Amino acid sequence: MLDPHRPSSRRTPAWLRPSLYPALLVATAALCTHAIVADLALERMVGVVMVGLVVGLTGLERLVPYRRDWQPHGSEWTRDGLYIVQGAVFGGLAQGLVATAAVMLAPGDNGLPLWAAAPMAIVLTDLCTYTFHRFVHSNDWMWREHGVHHVTDKVNTLNANTAHFLDIFLNNIAALGPLLLLGFSAPALFIASMARAVQTLGAHANIDVELGWLGHVVMGPEHHRLHHSADADDAGNYGTIVTLWDRVFGTFRWSPGRQARVVGVRAPHGFPDAQRIWASALHPFVRGEESCGGSSQPGPHHGPEPAPPKDRHCLRGAHR
Repeated sequence: MLDPHRPSSRRTPAWLRPSLYPALLVATAALCTHAIVADLALERMVGVVMVGLVVGLTGLERLVPYRRDWQPHGSEWTRDGLYIVQGAVFGGLAQGLVATAAVMLAPGDNGLPLWAAAPMAIVLTDLCTYTFHRFVHSNDWMWREHGVHHVTDKVNTLNANTAHFLDIFLNNIAALGPLLLLGFSAPALFIASMARAVQTLGAHANIDVELGWLGHVVMGPEHHRLHHSADADDAGNYGTIVTLWDRVFGTFRWSPGRQARVVGVRAPHGFPDAQRIWASALHPFVRGEESCGGSSQPGPHHGPEPAPPKDRHCLRGAHR
């Protein structure tokens, strides 16, 4: 599906498009390896890597954008900056809660060598986040909070964190809780967390890349733009790191060159405008029309007004 808003002339060199995303993954893996081998403070390295990813990807979005009209501008910088602070606060609270529970309940180190524990932790955390992500798309109330993330009509690095505080809190618990309770070591947890970080930010990055064969194994921007699509045919791609669980459960949506026509929710009037942070925070707790039901909330509207369906797809947008 072609994107009518994407520039027809691509300025990114042809050789760079398939090599850029693998280079990002390799660079992150090398940094994590160095941190472990050099016995650096891993809890501090989490912040270092996160800041480096945000700065680096935001810079690449300026140099090799997928869509120039998806660049943040004006008040969006302030909005996304506030959401990043919110993400750090509620993500930190969730991690502290899970770590406390692990100390009290976990059986201790599971004894797995790092070469086995790291890939196992990555696959397991991806299963946990896949399950949570699919749940918030299928449950009406949870969609009211998760849909806040999908209301924006752009996909870029900064708005990867534009999400409801409950979504951030619960997603972190779902991702890290099982790993801590199963006794994975600190280095394995660090690697799994960094894999989630680079894939979460990288998948949202507004950069002109082509994954090629790698897209059959690893999630990336091409997959996640389809996840954010307002077209029901693109609904899927709930995984964060690898394509495994979407393939196992039949929700994998990707082929080379496939593009989302438009991103957002099918009925944006059912959510507060993305700029209204406080209204978005209250949205799940305020009774009112659901996402298909003629809410008076403002917001851009893509395409014709959908008729109220008998199924619940419209309540959750077309995606996920």
